[in-house]
Amino acid sequence: MAQDVSSVRWVLLTLLLHAVRQAASGFITLSAEREFSEEEWIVFVVGYRLPRDLAGYRDERPADLWQGSSEAESEDGGWPDEIGLTVCRRFCEEMHGSVTRTESDEEGVAFTVRLPAGA
Repeated sequence: MAQDVSSVRWVLLTLLLHAVRQAASGFITLSAEREFSEEEWIVFVVGYRLPRDLAGYRDERPADLWQGSSEAESEDGGWPDEIGLTVCRRFCEEMHGSVTRTESDEEGVAFTVRLPAGA
């Protein structure tokens, strides 16, 4: 993969941190695979799912998580998740890729990062 390793690492760690914050007692996964279409892509998926006893729980966040918050810090003194997700999207776009979020009751939440394997 011919991408900026620091940016890729930052994106993945930020998505994993977001997953840990949302599903501290649930299940978190990270997968990577090559995808061949017209171009060669590297696809990372960071997913999380809450335990069955919390399966009906919905994250009460703004509909568009990709818009940064105007607040400098979250309630616990850290960076708000929305800022981190906004920067993730920007890094992916700068590397000519994308990041998307999907959610279902069966599979949980998944962030899919698609980056071109070539420069």
